[in-house]
Amino acid sequence: MSVLTPEQQVCISLRNVSVGISAGAGCGKTRVLTERFLRELEEALTGPGAQSSQNQPGGWEQASNILNQLVAITFTQRAARELVHRVRQTCEQRLSQRDSARDLWFNLWRVLDFARIGTIHAFCSTLLRRFPVEAELDPAFQVLDEAASQGLIYQVTETLLQEKLASLEPQTMDLAFALGLERLTDAIVSLVWDRTKWRPGGFAEISAETLAKIWKSRILETCKQYLAQFLGSEELRQLCEIAEKHQPSSELLQQRCREILAVAAALNVLAQLPEPSERREFLESLKQLRESARIDKAPRDVGWSEDIRENFRTAAQVVRQKCDQLLELLTADTESLSAAAKLMTNLLRLADEAAKRYESIKKEQSALDFSDLVTRAAELFRIRRESLQHFAEEIRLLLVDEFQDTDREQEELIRGICGAELTAGKLFFVGDYKQSIYRFRRADPEVFRRLRSALPAEGQRALTQNFRSQPGILHFVNALFHRVLGPEYEPLHASRPALGDNPLVEFLWALESDGQERQKENQGQTKGVGRQSKRGDLRALEADFIARRLRLMFDTGEKLVAERDPGGGQPTLRAVRPGDVVILFRALSDIDLYEKALREWGIDYYLVGGHAFYAQQEIYDLCNLLRAIADPADALSLAGVLRSSFFGLKDESLWWLSKAPGGLVNGFYGGNLPEELEPDQRKAVERARNILLALRELKDRIPLAELITQALNWTGYDALLLTEFLGERKLANLRKLIELAREFDRVDFLGLEGFIARLAEFVAFQPAEPMAPLIWESADVVRLMTIHQAKGLEFPVVIVADLSRSARGPHAVVRFSEDCGPFLCTDVLPDALRKALAAPEDQKDLQELFRLFYVACTRAADYLILSAGLSSLEKLTGPWLEHLANYFCLRTGEYRGQLPEGWPEPKVKVTTQLPEPQLPEKPRQKTFSPEEILSSLQTRAAAPRSSEDILRYLPPIPVDRAGQRELSFSLLRGWEEELAIPKGREVPPLAQVSSLAQEGREEGEESPAGSPRVDLSRWLATADEAGPGAVTGSFVHEVLRYLDFSRPETVPQWLAAVAIRYDELPESLESLQEMIERFLNSPRGQEIARAEKLFREAEFLFTWPEPILGRQSPYFRGFFDCLYRDRARGWVLLDYKTNRISEKQVPAVAEEYRLQLELYGLAAQEILGEPPRELVLYFLRPGKEWVMAWDETAASQARERIGALLRSRVNDGDRGLS
Repeated sequence: MSVLTPEQQVCISLRNVSVGISAGAGCGKTRVLTERFLRELEEALTGPGAQSSQNQPGGWEQASNILNQLVAITFTQRAARELVHRVRQTCEQRLSQRDSARDLWFNLWRVLDFARIGTIHAFCSTLLRRFPVEAELDPAFQVLDEAASQGLIYQVTETLLQEKLASLEPQTMDLAFALGLERLTDAIVSLVWDRTKWRPGGFAEISAETLAKIWKSRILETCKQYLAQFLGSEELRQLCEIAEKHQPSSELLQQRCREILAVAAALNVLAQLPEPSERREFLESLKQLRESARIDKAPRDVGWSEDIRENFRTAAQVVRQKCDQLLELLTADTESLSAAAKLMTNLLRLADEAAKRYESIKKEQSALDFSDLVTRAAELFRIRRESLQHFAEEIRLLLVDEFQDTDREQEELIRGICGAELTAGKLFFVGDYKQSIYRFRRADPEVFRRLRSALPAEGQRALTQNFRSQPGILHFVNALFHRVLGPEYEPLHASRPALGDNPLVEFLWALESDGQERQKENQGQTKGVGRQSKRGDLRALEADFIARRLRLMFDTGEKLVAERDPGGGQPTLRAVRPGDVVILFRALSDIDLYEKALREWGIDYYLVGGHAFYAQQEIYDLCNLLRAIADPADALSLAGVLRSSFFGLKDESLWWLSKAPGGLVNGFYGGNLPEELEPDQRKAVERARNILLALRELKDRIPLAELITQALNWTGYDALLLTEFLGERKLANLRKLIELAREFDRVDFLGLEGFIARLAEFVAFQPAEPMAPLIWESADVVRLMTIHQAKGLEFPVVIVADLSRSARGPHAVVRFSEDCGPFLCTDVLPDALRKALAAPEDQKDLQELFRLFYVACTRAADYLILSAGLSSLEKLTGPWLEHLANYFCLRTGEYRGQLPEGWPEPKVKVTTQLPEPQLPEKPRQKTFSPEEILSSLQTRAAAPRSSEDILRYLPPIPVDRAGQRELSFSLLRGWEEELAIPKGREVPPLAQVSSLAQEGREEGEESPAGSPRVDLSRWLATADEAGPGAVTGSFVHEVLRYLDFSRPETVPQWLAAVAIRYDELPESLESLQEMIERFLNSPRGQEIARAEKLFREAEFLFTWPEPILGRQSPYFRGFFDCLYRDRARGWVLLDYKTNRISEKQVPAVAEEYRLQLELYGLAAQEILGEPPRELVLYFLRPGKEWVMAWDETAASQARERIGALLRSRVNDGDRGLS
């Protein structure tokens, strides 16, 4: 553990004053909070008065009391677990020391699981359960997660609207006509979700007249702000300065300059009068200024230099735009405010009714959502302060992490807990307003600023020493954000040394003009239905740029990542690995373009999270299955599940079933199936019917999770998913849904119908539920994630993509502002009025957008790439790109802003040409969109064909019994053994062989009681591939498939990750870890770690090079365990074995695999186009290898041996090849 910095030490040591720490990104704020927690424990255990009672009986009670005095609130459960882990480590370290406080540390270690460390919602839940009478709650209340509460709100809203519209209620009908049913539903759901914003302010009862007045007041205030900004703008000042100091020679331009000066002076005078925007002369002045601020129709030569002319033209253009903005607002129809206010108040009353129903249902079910937890807890301190006095007093110190992400209700709760000691040492919080990016979760950075400024100056501390990034990245971050993030911005200082003088920040601009040919190629691949938009084309171009840049980075071994010297020396730079790289996005709406580019360039990647869990086909399939089980009359769900991979019925079969009297349901469940069904489909229908009937019998007798699991066991649906594209992802999603069902079983009493209703709601409104994770965190792949998901993380190489994305997508139907309350963002209001009402919120959104940019850039430790797809560098879109252009030349990377004295100027590399990596060994795969496939099929279908061409597709295609046959090594080995066994000699049973093998006798060892010697080596391989040995072999192969051979320290992580997929392993992970680590540290393992090319568990198809006695050639399917190319000596084919044998038995057992090695050697030689230099069997348990040299002579002998074996089977009449 590194030593604390002086900044950190001061923060931890302060006493008798509350501490609020403003900590920049990567400055160790969470560590400071952890160290303060540990320091408090140590002082309580070893300080004055602590020693006297440590050896008394009940010492664990004392430790529990000490722990109970500290409350730590973290932002996530993961952060809470990390804090508990750190405290536990400290306890274990102190237990190893023989000091007088050892017993107390032991007792503290015993009760650590009861520490009050967790999220704000967990703390509130505990508080409410402790005081259920005061809170008027059932102490056994359940907590609805975010998805469940959103689903319940959606259900309540739909029911309410159905009732209102069925009764033709005028107000609801007006809303439905004005907004549309879908937008009306969304508006009510959002209002109920954010009910704490508007219900306390009395907006549920407000009149339309009052609301219209509030809106008009806000619009007038916005006018004043726009006017003040306009009159003080740099563009107007520059325009007036040129008009006054640079007299043009053109009379037309002279006249315009005089008008500009006169109108600008008049506007300044009018602005001082009350309500200037309502004066007619004000509007006329704005119109006149707009007409005068132009240079068109003036001669080219007016006596101005080119710079003055261009400055005048640019400033005049901006002034006209701002005049248009003001004129549009001032001339807007304010009469529409009344009609809009009437709609809004009707909507608020409807939302209030929905909120009351939502609250009623929660009360009936004894449930609270996350918002309720904080609201009810804060309310307890507000109205039942006396009852909670003792609870508040027993908390000696309240520590809060990530304080910038709290809201006002949480602030009220914290103030309630601390009471009079709010500033006197009871509160310790850390945060960074620059990283507050959760407004959509009601986070308010002003809470952090306000509470920190309320503390004594001594307690207002800052952490600015960054432990994450190299200096070059921090210089760039400071230069880019020191102005836009406000005057309280604290520059970051690097604690890491600079490794070289090269730029650590790169601008990667995918310019349309520089990539026309490649863009045409990309567009050619996506022609057809649904052509991409211009913006989409640029993003596709950018995605290709990023993929090519990464391909170049990996192929050339670009050394960008710092690596510590194990000996304690200076860090050095190493080559970038895929696992070092993350690509960050503001939104994942166009992520498919980036995934496609990475796939095309052969770059392994992993998409973290996403929000489309309930939109996956496997979720639809399972929902249909459960509906069909719950309701036999649900024909639509029955059809859906029957034609899904659960049962795989053809559409023709469903059609015949639906023709029965009573439709599909009667046709399926009736006694007699239609005669028209094909024989195999008839069996499939009977099987599906039996399974559904059996599941219906079970549905009320077993939990949901078990019901779903049983359905999978009977149908094999989960196995079928693995055969589909992204099968592993789909299977992971299925497992996640089973876990959700298990959680539903635990907290809900509504059974199958309730779970179906919840699934249906989630499918309808799609809550932000990520898809199931698919890979281990340490996997060596490029990661794609949103910036919000990357919060709190760091990566060696960060690519911030899509910088040209616009400020935000479509607004919600309803927005809320503290200045004007809720208002509609629809066309019921003129656009100018909507913008005026939304101006304060838009400004806050823009500020958060820059904070999000700051968070993205500060994730980088060693190298930062900022990327965008652009038509040209003169046409910029999006606030991030525009902000970047204000401070940097986008062509050269030169900084052109003004830095405070002493600040280093940042260095930036710019890439605008398409990086051309060397062609990968495997050429890029060309992919086809569904539209392209459809277009191709339509083209072929439209082509003229003869009757003969058409008819040859109609009769059934006969099966060629003498056709090509797939073989495997296992079958080939069985044939060889049959030929090697003399007639009349029995093959020992596997159980007997396994039993003999486990006795541990080596080859040639005498058996007891004078029994004859038994040569076990021939049967050891077969015995070990059956039973428990097969499980161990599969497990070890899977671990070695994913493991990074150059990082032996990750073996335990991969063992634990893969073990999750196995119900039971026949031996301990510790023994397997020892075996694998021994292999990695062997000369062979080290050679693989240094390999130039490496393929693991690579499937192959190898066609035998000659027909067998006139028949078609068979082909072999198998997997190469490991195929690698040594930089100096060529290809090596290696096969792992986990047989339980001794070192002496290796040669004999290896001979049993000679045939396999020869077959695999021939296959590798055919695929690679060159022979491997050697074939290796590596026996992992004894740690010994058996090497077969491979040359043309060995290959020729292998071909003759295997060919003879194949011919012998045909001569013997074996039907396997016929």
